[in-house]
Amino acid sequence: MKKIYFNILFIVLCATMITGCDSEENTPISDLQILASEINMDATGGKGYVELSSSKTISARLTDADWCTIEEITDNKITFDTKPNYGYSGRSAQLIITDGIKEEKLTVMQSGAVFVFEDSKWVQRVTNDETTLHVKQYGSFPCIVNIPEEARNWLSYKEDDNGKGGTFIITKNTSNNIRAAKITVTNGNRNFEYQILQYEVNDFMGTWNGQYTDDFQKYYSLKNVTITKEEDGTYSVANLVNGQPYTLKGIAENNTLTFEAGQYLGKLYDVLYLGLVIQDPQGGMQEASYKIGLGPVILTDGTIGLMFDDTLGEYPSIAFYFMAYIDEFFDEAYGAAYIFANCILYK
Repeated sequence: MKKIYFNILFIVLCATMITGCDSEENTPISDLQILASEINMDATGGKGYVELSSSKTISARLTDADWCTIEEITDNKITFDTKPNYGYSGRSAQLIITDGIKEEKLTVMQSGAVFVFEDSKWVQRVTNDETTLHVKQYGSFPCIVNIPEEARNWLSYKEDDNGKGGTFIITKNTSNNIRAAKITVTNGNRNFEYQILQYEVNDFMGTWNGQYTDDFQKYYSLKNVTITKEEDGTYSVANLVNGQPYTLKGIAENNTLTFEAGQYLGKLYDVLYLGLVIQDPQGGMQEASYKIGLGPVILTDGTIGLMFDDTLGEYPSIAFYFMAYIDEFFDEAYGAAYIFANCILYK
């Protein structure tokens, strides 16, 4: 009886072992391997790929990303294409590869677009002499410099060999007028605009109209503002306050006119003393050792005007004041008699 029992047990064990072996042999095994990839893409877009090996049929899909599409799948390579990314932010998509047994997940990364330029140089003012202006500008996409057709006989541009900027070439101005051009630089879908103006300070002389705002952003008009050159070589701007004898005194500096804070402008009501005060972007009131400039700009209608601003690149300002003082030494301020913000002169 024992012998029969052991024979039965032996047969059952053998059957179990044979069934187990058959099960292991029938379990599918993946040999999918990622060998190489190019999945970090520039903002300009283009083709990427994943190289792989597998003995089985490969399929692949991308997560929801309309900027990235699979172009081709072969036994050993997956090729995808990315559209240009004109945005500031980078973006990503997941590429899922499978042989039906195992999945490999890869993240396709695309960087955001970069555009580097010198925004402080948006206005370039030069004399009538032949000259050049170098600017730094580059980005993820090629910089396309568009010079207006009417300015191409005196203004041109040459890109640097390293692609990091270029030089504007300006011929001598013999027209006896202010020459000006708006140049648009495009990089991807972003633009930056330069104004290049060629002239001499004496071109400012004459009578101008204009406008300005006060601290409440209410607009006021200016009429018959006169700019004259004095015998001592200084310059005067009169009639900023219509009918009043207040005159700004300035000098020619870096091909602009500059006016220094703290200068005496005249008396108010025969009892107060007016002095020039310049307000900086932080709201500070600069009563001395500070300047505001007057230089030409191209207005929105294409004509040329004169704008009070930081023409020297050293004295940022948002407004200038005719400040009333109790004493002639400007020790104690009574209050602002006139506020000039966004002050522009035009013909």
